[in-house]
Amino acid sequence: MGIGCWSFLWGLAEATVFFIIPDVLLSSIAIRCTKASLKACVFALAGALVGGVCMFIWGQQDVKSAHLLLEKIPAINTEMIDNVNEQIREDGQLAFFMGPILGRPYKIYAVNAGSQQLDLTAFLLVSVPARMIRFVLLAILSGMIARQLLKRFSEKQVICMHLTFWSVIYSFYFYHFGL
Repeated sequence: MGIGCWSFLWGLAEATVFFIIPDVLLSSIAIRCTKASLKACVFALAGALVGGVCMFIWGQQDVKSAHLLLEKIPAINTEMIDNVNEQIREDGQLAFFMGPILGRPYKIYAVNAGSQQLDLTAFLLVSVPARMIRFVLLAILSGMIARQLLKRFSEKQVICMHLTFWSVIYSFYFYHFGL
């Protein structure tokens, strides 16, 4: 399976039930090649959109069971789901851009947007920049940092740094939001 397929599947999985963001994969690809990472961003976005549509429709059809599933995912709880629901109610589609900044998963926005009967086309149109901006910025920044690090360290050492970085990020994230 190629990088594009893995990126698509990771985007799809994270938009539905997986709890590790595609940024981990995208930044690892950028260690070797920023251009390949940017291409992977497109596939991760496509997977996220497919997953987002599934969660949106589930939220439209049966929000209670969708919320029950969300609550079983690490670092998601009733309070976070309710906060996202209120955020969408107050801020509309602007809320989708705040999710990554606040550490709130896209899947919660998708379910709650569906439950609030937002327009699916509008949801998809706002999802594209809301997801892609972060993916692309991360790919570019990761590539730039990797190029600098590779001047002083081996690729193996840079990969270890990458794994350490994401381990620290997720340790803080799970500590803050809980498992």
